[in-house]
Amino acid sequence: LFLGLVRDESGLPKVIENLKNNYDSNFNFNLKIVGNLNKKLYNIANNKKYSKHITNIGFGERKDFIKLFSDCFCGLCLVTFGGSYTSNTIPSKVIDYIQHNIPVIATKNLGYTSEIIEKYQIGLLVENDLNELMKKIKYIYDNQEIFQKNISQFLNEYKYTDIRDIF
Repeated sequence: LFLGLVRDESGLPKVIENLKNNYDSNFNFNLKIVGNLNKKLYNIANNKKYSKHITNIGFGERKDFIKLFSDCFCGLCLVTFGGSYTSNTIPSKVIDYIQHNIPVIATKNLGYTSEIIEKYQIGLLVENDLNELMKKIKYIYDNQEIFQKNISQFLNEYKYTDIRDIF
């Protein structure tokens, strides 16, 4: 699952390329994108070479997230450009993923967000080059119940009314 605003540094071109290059009949999964694609990524996602591996939902309302996320086993929060302002923020997509009990795969350059993902084992981290991404996706797929349990424990331990209380 990829949720949110799509920018060049979102890592999606690499994800899409990896889907096609590493598609394995024993590990059939597709990428669901909930967000508006820029023109470049729209063209890539709709290219016959990749389109059978991608479901492009477009903009999704929060009220529909339960249904939209129901068939997803992990969420992506990838920032491939080290100088991105996202590296200094708390990406709301991560909060949406964990609120829906979806383990996160994020790049290591997300500051406190990366630290929390690692500390509470609510997902996995990858380098900005995304070379290990497919291995991490497979690992979460094979161990999603463990990550979901960790997410539940995290949310039970950190009941909050203000997101700043977590981070």
